[in-house]
Amino acid sequence: MLPSICDGFGLVVYEALACGIPIIATRNTGAWIRDRIDGLVVPIRDVEALSRALERFVTDAEFLRFCRHNV
Repeated sequence: MLPSICDGFGLVVYEALACGIPIIATRNTGAWIRDRIDGLVVPIRDVEALSRALERFVTDAEFLRFCRHNV
């Protein structure tokens, strides 16, 4: 998870993807992320969206497997 407000290049996002780990991040990470394919993209400063993203990975095993398969 990288809920960055401003990050020139979020290398940790690519490290997670290389390990087959779906991600939760903002567009501000500087990383190319396919929303709902590699993981989830949330708006900056949106705690509710971040909470929903975390909850989705915890409760939706099929979605988690889908994202893992696509990273």
